[in-house]
Amino acid sequence: MKKRFFSIAILVFAVILAMVFWYLSAPKNKADRILESMKEDYDKIESIFYTGFVDLGEDSVLIGESEYYVIQDEYETLHDLEELLGRVYTRDMAGKILSQSTEGDAPIIIEQEGRLYRQDAYDPGYPFEMPIEAAKKVDNGEISVEAASANSEDFMVCIILTKENRQWKIKGITEQERQR
Repeated sequence: MKKRFFSIAILVFAVILAMVFWYLSAPKNKADRILESMKEDYDKIESIFYTGFVDLGEDSVLIGESEYYVIQDEYETLHDLEELLGRVYTRDMAGKILSQSTEGDAPIIIEQEGRLYRQDAYDPGYPFEMPIEAAKKVDNGEISVEAASANSEDFMVCIILTKENRQWKIKGITEQERQR
């Protein structure tokens, strides 16, 4: 009797363990956990690089021929922003975002005398809603994700998650019109 009870207990434990493993490894559940873990940093990036909703100082300064406002945030240098981007995006994607925002004759973000400044410009970026709508495993190191756009219900945000140095990062992100 004890032997039978012990066998049944082991079988039940194995089934429960298998269900937990399946739940944790299902692409949608896994992608939800990955994106939820980086959502705070992602939202900071959105406010600094895209929407301009970061806390800007009231006084403007003229740098070159463009008007800039000091960023009143915890990030004080371009190096700080680079580290923030590196927590969310792959190295290539982080470099692309940083160069798009900081290069050219009138960059959106500029470091001057040890402080960060931003133009009062607006680009919607790709904010998305959690939980995600769908995800599929592309291979062991990549997941393709679809999430509702926070900008418009007519669009979806498509995210490619990939492993870089054993950490999940965003490799690509776009917005597409929702198929009806």
